[in-house]
Amino acid sequence: PRTMMRWVLLVAVLGSCLGSLKPSAPTCMTFFHSTSCGHCRRVEGQVKKIEEELAGIVTVERVYPFGKMEKLSLFNCHKRKAGVPYHQQKIPVLFVGDAFLQGDDINSKLTPEWIRKHQGAKCGCTPAAKETQD
Repeated sequence: PRTMMRWVLLVAVLGSCLGSLKPSAPTCMTFFHSTSCGHCRRVEGQVKKIEEELAGIVTVERVYPFGKMEKLSLFNCHKRKAGVPYHQQKIPVLFVGDAFLQGDDINSKLTPEWIRKHQGAKCGCTPAAKETQD
């Protein structure tokens, strides 16, 4: 009976630990890009690789921020929320919560480890952040 109780306790503890490795909701990455941007096309491969590698753990929201006001507003909201300096406001840029990667940094720094640091980030911008726009 004692041995059985130990096994039940061990299984319960292990199940609890393993369950915490996968977030309850996927981490959202918002990728702003342009189809006519060569630099954007070069980093798209890394974004796809991470999306496939971490299927079920991350989701990617791809946004072309030009032409529609709400998409440009979303782009501006993310930039403000993440504190992107004015001289760095360009595409391609990938936001995960308040963190961002731009340009070649997407290829060199977008790794499963980087995603785990920002695990649980949600898509979109908070209404409070949108209210502070121009």
